[in-house]
Amino acid sequence: MASKITRAKLDFLAQRVVDAMAKSAGTEIRDAEAIKSVVRNAIVQNLADEERIEAEVMETLRAHGQQIFEANADFQKMLAEGKKILAKKKGFVL
Repeated sequence: MASKITRAKLDFLAQRVVDAMAKSAGTEIRDAEAIKSVVRNAIVQNLADEERIEAEVMETLRAHGQQIFEANADFQKMLAEGKKILAKKKGFVL
């Protein structure tokens, strides 16, 4: 499981998606547990993908750490911007 979310939060989010689908006009839910499982898996995969993107950006930033320090750049802003750029290149929406 992706490290940034608890099982309880994951179950809560999956249930909210299923509930929203059930309320949607013309939607019939035959197996809510199966749908929740698919939603949970999608969330976990999405978070894992985001973690991989962040790790890749962190590696790049670490490789240029001295230059970042010397330029007195904001590391968090560079991390966020790097994640946006890399995610876009990979077709991933953050």
